[in-house]
Amino acid sequence: MSNTQIISASEQIDLKVEGMTCSACVAAIERSLNGLEGISATVNFATESAHILAPKGYKASALIDVVKKTGYGATLLADETESFSRSRRMGWRVFFAAILAIPVIVISMSMSVHHYLEPIIISALDYFGIAHPLYSATGWLSIAITTPIILIIAFPIHRTAIRNIAHPTMDTLISLGSISAFSWSIYANATGAGAIYTEVAAAVIFFIVLGRYFESKAKRRAGSALANLLAIHTKEVT
Repeated sequence: MSNTQIISASEQIDLKVEGMTCSACVAAIERSLNGLEGISATVNFATESAHILAPKGYKASALIDVVKKTGYGATLLADETESFSRSRRMGWRVFFAAILAIPVIVISMSMSVHHYLEPIIISALDYFGIAHPLYSATGWLSIAITTPIILIIAFPIHRTAIRNIAHPTMDTLISLGSISAFSWSIYANATGAGAIYTEVAAAVIFFIVLGRYFESKAKRRAGSALANLLAIHTKEVT
């Protein structure tokens, strides 16, 4: 079959891909898509898009499912509804990450705050008849506040890291680093083995989520500006 016949028997499907952080993410998505029979895919990290040649009649939903199983978000490039919804979810993640991470950082980095809270927590435990922890009560407060950051806000990062365990990405490093700092903090505060690093785990996730939120907004503005520019040129040509 000639190249012309192959192209005529195919159609292009363009997807908006979200969640990519590095070239390893691009490679992982291309590997998953190109592993499908009859599919030829190219992923562009800068424009967060995938351009796919598929047999005519191929369901775009099947391609979207493959991208999602790889650990990333995907929608048809023409469908912005889910994209805006995802942007709002990212905004809420940043909001709650800030509310939780800032107190953890302040408690951990300021010894005066730490010493101020310790007797208050001990008094509260006495009031409710709860036994005192062997070591820092304020440390357990920091761990408790950090828990939803690691388990809920950072869940998409951990999910992507697990799905790409055979082909590590930037999310793999973020996931390992935050979980290691969090796990060590629990062990150290339970045994008195050393200092806790909850502020590291909380701050890493907060700044990663914040950075990705601003990156997403910047790319959206750039994409809209480019689309408007192309529309102007199209009108001028016609």
